[in-house]
Amino acid sequence: MCAALPFGLSSAPRIFTKVMRQFVAHLRQHMVRVLPYLDDFLFITQSQTKATALSEVIDQLLRSLGLQRNTSKGYWTPTQSLTHLGMQITTNPPSITVTAATRGRISRFSQDILHLATRRQRMVPRTMLQRFTGLVISQWLAVPIARGHTRALYDALARSHSNKCRLHTAALTELRFWASDAWAHSAPLRPIDLHGAWRQTRQGRHGQQRYASAMLET
Repeated sequence: MCAALPFGLSSAPRIFTKVMRQFVAHLRQHMVRVLPYLDDFLFITQSQTKATALSEVIDQLLRSLGLQRNTSKGYWTPTQSLTHLGMQITTNPPSITVTAATRGRISRFSQDILHLATRRQRMVPRTMLQRFTGLVISQWLAVPIARGHTRALYDALARSHSNKCRLHTAALTELRFWASDAWAHSAPLRPIDLHGAWRQTRQGRHGQQRYASAMLET
């Protein structure tokens, strides 16, 4: 019997995401733009004033649900530039880029897998490949091609029925791609509005008014 969710369980991330889905749905019903990822939440508004007001509303909502944010982490003061999930998000000018630390981590991780595959006849631990693909896909906002350049790796995972995966040629090619620095580039920040995606005619008028309200960790 547990009084709280034990995060040591392999199912804990999925359970937490399912529970917090109601929190996210409530905010979106009230036209709040939120990007959730496990216990990290990114809120975006059109102005600093709206971001400040939203911070107070979210704080009150969390307390009413019996939740408490970690005050030592995240950004609670509205800002136009912050680091979120290994990405540098800036709204003025709008851009999303992978941080240097994350680029290095992906490059080193892919090289480690390649070296292991060379020594073990293309066989690598399944969990190792799962962690790598998860890391790469977490950066898809900054690197849209991430989905297309992990297909062979996901195929290797799908074909595996044990704790090891055999990497075929296409999977090795994808790993070499991530081991290089050719993929690291900036992707434009998608226009975001409280009432949906912005039309082209509105981007010029509101392009400099988006604020990332907070990165919240509960």
